[in-house]
Amino acid sequence: MELTTEEKKQRSLEYSIRDGAFYSIMAGFGDSYITPFALLLKASTAEVGMLAALPHLISSWFMVLGARLVNRYRSRKRIVLYAVFFHALWWILLFAIPYWTRSVTVLLALFTVYWIFGNLPSPAWNSWMGDLVEQNQRGRYFGRRNRVTGFFALVAVFAAGYTLNHFSQIDPFLGFGIIFGISALARFISFYYLSRKYEPGYIPVQQDQFSFMEFLRRIRETNFGIFSIYVCLMVFAVHIFGPFLVVLLLRDLGFSYIQYSLIIAVEAAASFLMMVYWGKNSDTYGNKAVLTVSGIAVGFIPLLYLASTSFSWLLAIAVFTGFSWAGFNLSTANFIFDTVRPSKRAQAIAYFHVLRGAAIFGGAAVGGLLAAYLPASLFVSNIIILGIISGVLRLLVSLRYLPLIQEVRIVKASPPVLHFVTIMPVAGLVYESVFGMRTSYRKAAAVVGYLSRKLKVSERVIEQKKRFFMRY
Repeated sequence: MELTTEEKKQRSLEYSIRDGAFYSIMAGFGDSYITPFALLLKASTAEVGMLAALPHLISSWFMVLGARLVNRYRSRKRIVLYAVFFHALWWILLFAIPYWTRSVTVLLALFTVYWIFGNLPSPAWNSWMGDLVEQNQRGRYFGRRNRVTGFFALVAVFAAGYTLNHFSQIDPFLGFGIIFGISALARFISFYYLSRKYEPGYIPVQQDQFSFMEFLRRIRETNFGIFSIYVCLMVFAVHIFGPFLVVLLLRDLGFSYIQYSLIIAVEAAASFLMMVYWGKNSDTYGNKAVLTVSGIAVGFIPLLYLASTSFSWLLAIAVFTGFSWAGFNLSTANFIFDTVRPSKRAQAIAYFHVLRGAAIFGGAAVGGLLAAYLPASLFVSNIIILGIISGVLRLLVSLRYLPLIQEVRIVKASPPVLHFVTIMPVAGLVYESVFGMRTSYRKAAAVVGYLSRKLKVSERVIEQKKRFFMRY
């Protein structure tokens, strides 16, 4: 029986959640541990900064190519599938060649290509998803999807940290080989679910096409342009400190892989528990309200490191970090969907990420230079000083640009900011800790159960074929 278009969309949205779950497993086992892998290869602080910056800068320009491919071939699904296949395959090379050469430069080059395969299909994927999710359901849907992906990221990060910790005294490189191999497998499973999704028809509108220079010329005149300036300046400020946090944890403070994974896991847990809270509020009060609250909260994160660098305090910071970034990431993604027309979405997202990639590169480059020349004081390390600079810049950028961004949907008036960041999130966290965790667990069990059934069917087919050949 032929499914209706609406049924195809609903089924595709479920497949998208499963795709996101396995993407998160890949990122949890792989992306989260690229910098520790570089440190194992004896990377310097400057090289860590380049590892965080250069792949973003170069790969962001390939998003422009990705947008042009969407308009040329009109099949967003095909573009995504080709890129994701090589994205998965690249994990094998990403481990093997640096292992043989023991070269951080080689790792940097391969990681840049990995990011190219990751960013190339982004305009196509965002345009595709924008056609699948109804506007008034985006906050709830992406909140639910991000909660599930966050759950799997949490499990993956902790499992990877445990694996590395186990092999740290035996052969650290073997541990990285295992977790990067799992990353490749998870991305291939993500590829499978993407291949099952329905793609609505897409016809580019010629008069809606615009160049990068036209985008830059009008950037201060449009709501999306001001939003882009705000996010890019925030990203610049964040990356002055962000890439070097792992250096502080693993090298300066001497934390183990398991302690490092616990900090990341706690952040991921707080993030996925609060996703539905932020999603419901973005649908009710608008993305601008969520962006305002979370943007200011993100500014205070690095300043919290001034109080202490004890492990227990860093876990508390991780909770606040997960809460803040969950709202910021969800509201920025949904704001793009709301602000840009579908026919312009692929190009707008590509140009936005070109600026964002340049901001990441600039922030990490400035952070790397400051880390090399800033002297450590008697009380804090030079990386903590980077955090102070980063935090102050984040708050200044938020205070300057957030009032200029306009909400594009008709929504309820948002409650007072203090109520938004105190009473509401505490109530949301309690609710999601009880009911959200159970929902995430059920969704995770459903995915695992589905794979288990597939595996049993495969085993049964193999056994039948074995008997057939033995008979003849």
